[in-house]
Amino acid sequence: MMFGRGFYDRRRFFMDRDFYGITLWHVLIVIGVILLILSVVVLLTRKSGQKETKDTNENLKRILDERYVRGEISEEEYKTKKKFLDEN
Repeated sequence: MMFGRGFYDRRRFFMDRDFYGITLWHVLIVIGVILLILSVVVLLTRKSGQKETKDTNENLKRILDERYVRGEISEEEYKTKKKFLDEN
């Protein structure tokens, strides 16, 4: 009697809201899965974006230090650019 009107009764579990086999539960599950996927994508891109910015600033500071040591830029220009990089 599991598949008749007993344990798996559609009317009891889905409140008789059946649209060609798609029920309210199916729609809610699909929306939940989509929200879960979107939240994972947003979290991963946010973390990678922060790391990339930090790496970029470190690379720019290293290049600035090298240019100053080689004498390509003056001390005043070095301090101004380093201050700008520290703020951003």
